[in-house]
Amino acid sequence: MYVADCLSRACINQPVNSTPTPTKSVEHVASINDDDCSQMTELRLVASASTIKLIKRAAADDEKYTALRNQIYKGWPDDARDLPAQLNEYATFADELVVSDGLIFKGHHVVIPVAARPDILERLHSSHIGMNGCIRRAREAVYYPGITADIKRLVGACNVCANYQQQQQREPLMPHPAPSRPWEKLGIDIFNFQIMTI
Repeated sequence: MYVADCLSRACINQPVNSTPTPTKSVEHVASINDDDCSQMTELRLVASASTIKLIKRAAADDEKYTALRNQIYKGWPDDARDLPAQLNEYATFADELVVSDGLIFKGHHVVIPVAARPDILERLHSSHIGMNGCIRRAREAVYYPGITADIKRLVGACNVCANYQQQQQREPLMPHPAPSRPWEKLGIDIFNFQIMTI
């Protein structure tokens, strides 16, 4: 038994032989298209034009990326075993993948082609903010299968991060010695002394 989708339930009531009247369906399609463009707008907020150009150039030369883009356009099969072997790693979140301006997005994160991955990893790690900082930074805008493992491997091999990771810890609290008698020591947040009044 097939379940009807929401568009088939909102049929237009008009006589069969009459000329069709313009409907708002074109506006709905345009709004869906505008939502896809918002992903590129968000990408431009976090990535420079040269980075976007690098990703697009790598995407044009990457066969796996092209196969993934074609699969998104064609639609995903009901059974993941019907997918080409190179796309199996994308099957679990296939419903989140969209194409906008030639780039593939997983939600609002751009999927990085293989050729651009080393450069993107270097850009994520450029400020040496440690493993958790790089992973947090990556989760804001980029994605590819295995990115977390690659970040851990890159930061683990970095001498700068290894040298300074212990020095970025917080200073431990230094408690004051306990007073020996009442009112020997006072703690005051706001205090005025010898206020002059006019």
